Amino acid sequence: MEQTRNFAFMVLLVTAIMLFFSWQSDLHDLEKSSKVDQSENVNLVVNNKASSNTINVKTDVYDINIDLVGGDVVSASLPKYNKSTEDSSPFELLQNKQNFSYTLSSALLGSDGIDKENRPTYTASDKIYRLIGDNPLTIPLEFSNSDINVTKKFVFYPGRYDFDISYEITNKTNRELSVRTFGEIVQTIEPPKQNDQNLFIAGSYRGGIYSSEDTNYKKISLEELAENKKLNHITTTKGGWIGMIQHYFAVAYIGNKGETNSIYNRGTGENPNNITESSESRLSMYGEIQKINPNDKLTISNKVWVGPKDQEKMDDIAPKLGRTLDYGWLWFISEFLMTILKFIYSFVHNWGFAIIIITILVRGCMYPLTKAQYTSMAKMKLIAPKLKEIRDRYQQDPENYRKATMDLYKTEKVNPAAGCLPILIQMPIFIALYWALMESTDLRQAPFIGWIKDLSVNDPYFILPLLYGATMFLVQKLSMSQNSTQMINPMQQKIFMMMPVIFTLMFMMFPAGLTLYWTVSNVITIIQMKLIYSHLEKTGLKTKVVKNK
Repeated sequence: MEQTRNFAFMVLLVTAIMLFFSWQSDLHDLEKSSKVDQSENVNLVVNNKASSNTINVKTDVYDINIDLVGGDVVSASLPKYNKSTEDSSPFELLQNKQNFSYTLSSALLGSDGIDKENRPTYTASDKIYRLIGDNPLTIPLEFSNSDINVTKKFVFYPGRYDFDISYEITNKTNRELSVRTFGEIVQTIEPPKQNDQNLFIAGSYRGGIYSSEDTNYKKISLEELAENKKLNHITTTKGGWIGMIQHYFAVAYIGNKGETNSIYNRGTGENPNNITESSESRLSMYGEIQKINPNDKLTISNKVWVGPKDQEKMDDIAPKLGRTLDYGWLWFISEFLMTILKFIYSFVHNWGFAIIIITILVRGCMYPLTKAQYTSMAKMKLIAPKLKEIRDRYQQDPENYRKATMDLYKTEKVNPAAGCLPILIQMPIFIALYWALMESTDLRQAPFIGWIKDLSVNDPYFILPLLYGATMFLVQKLSMSQNSTQMINPMQQKIFMMMPVIFTLMFMMFPAGLTLYWTVSNVITIIQMKLIYSHLEKTGLKTKVVKNK
């Protein structure tokens, strides 16, 4: 039963570690000082639902609506990503509806900013814009008053999920003007029902994130963003970025590398007890103050990402932006395994078969450790009677008991920690592969064979979970056949026999890709156990014990 105990131990330890790091990731030290002039419009987007005055932008990867009141992105659909395998309509990432809001605001603040008091109404030459061919699509929005001319430009690129938002500012006065850029991502705490399917995926994070010089990657929950005071300073940094992420997708506003930017969250200011699922969470970035000389011009530009988590392309946009692929605390191992998985896919062109192959490779590389683990356990079983004899002899003498036990280990050349050490070494690999499979955007709606049309959702007919349960049952039977039944009381036997049923029910809710990984892993475990036990018996470390009559 060592195999079953080790499996249960591994599940409990993995759960404890994940809970600990999830708790750690939610903690952060908020600085008390405010770097932004409180006279600036801190209520920029409160109750600012999209007006009817919008323009539509379509590229090969976007269907976007921009509100001419303020020039905010109020909706963004991704034509290359369907809502689900059953619904072929484009996935809606940004949206502004009655019960849910997820928008990207950008503004020109500062003492002379045009968004300081009321949102400006821009003018556009057309209502509909289309990107055709390989050239970028530039959309200029115009605003003018007695002091300033502003052209707010959106620049979209073919095949890319990043775009530029720039301000071309002309100072028409005889005095110096002061402005700064502002970007804010706003999202309702409760997700829309249509996007909530298969959200059980364990550990998938939905919430705010930011990156700075001092903090490469930091999470802030939507609830925490909403609970804090009206204007709460988080950090000031050169460059940096802010974002909100969910499973497979991310929205990010990137600060200019050469500028000093301030990151804030702008809560409701309400009592935390009054925060509800309909409350909005806001994460903001204020750019550096820019001076414009009399009768002079200035151009300020920021990049934005709205789309799937594509690690390579995101890292090209901004440092650490690719970390939005939330691989957890073993991200460096997950990234390495994901590179291998993509390499395998380039040959087999099926993510399901790629998962099978990488599972075989990983388990094959871990075989020497697995063999060492079972060898150590076999040696411990052989000296179990002697250990019991020592324990009975020195029941009232703990010091001599410890000494006699250590002497026995030395005499028999047994290391009691050798059985646990291989497990501890293997665990980070298995956990990292789990996160890689869970987070990979490539697995979203990726088919495998037959009835499995989407590896990122659960098996609709529960065939894989049943196969997983059957293989786990075989692993337990094989393990029990190598152990004395006297070592396990009847209650333990019943509990162990219930484990395959419990885990089968649990895996019915898991994505098919993860269930496939664990099922193949179980099959490999059975094969490896057969080989290892056969080798142990040939070398004299016989582990099979006949039941006492």
